[in-house]
Amino acid sequence: MSPIQVAGPPASLADAFPVLDSTAEKLRRLDQVLVGHLETEGRELIRMVAEHILTFLRSHDPAILLAPVIEGPVAETDAPARESVREVIDFVAAYFKREPADP
Repeated sequence: MSPIQVAGPPASLADAFPVLDSTAEKLRRLDQVLVGHLETEGRELIRMVAEHILTFLRSHDPAILLAPVIEGPVAETDAPARESVREVIDFVAAYFKREPADP
């Protein structure tokens, strides 16, 4: 996003409207840019988490079947299974810390 350029203070309120309109348009575009970046970072993080967990499983048991991962949780045991892994979820989530990119 480029900075908003003004030559000086407006002489009247009417003179300020074009600058305000330009500013509003830049803010609308900024919203779209930010949403795009967040979606991209979110997809990247999902891939990293999935890779971490699946690599971990395969490293402990190379013969482990991954079909159940694709099929998803079994409805009847979903709630108790989620509760039983909550502490480990917090541990794994802490493993993924955001490190700001270099300026």
